Amino acid sequence: MLEAFKEAHKEREQLLSTGGKTAELRGDLAVMEREREIVASKVASLQKTRVRLYKSSYPLKILISIVPSRRRWRARRRTRRCWPECKP
Repeated sequence: MLEAFKEAHKEREQLLSTGGKTAELRGDLAVMEREREIVASKVASLQKTRVRLYKSSYPLKILISIVPSRRRWRARRRTRRCWPECKP
């Protein structure tokens, strides 16, 4: 009977000692919730930026298509300037 009492007392002490950990875990959970809210707001902000960049990418596509033709035009203009002297 004394052994059963000692076992029950050990179990009770272990449960009480984990009670402190429960409060610590609650604090950790509260911190994690705040971090989750921060991450969610950052993700929403990045999604808005992505949408804005997608809408503005059309002028960029036009510019990308123009740049090579502009380079070819400049190269032709350079060869015309020194036509008799410069031979490509």
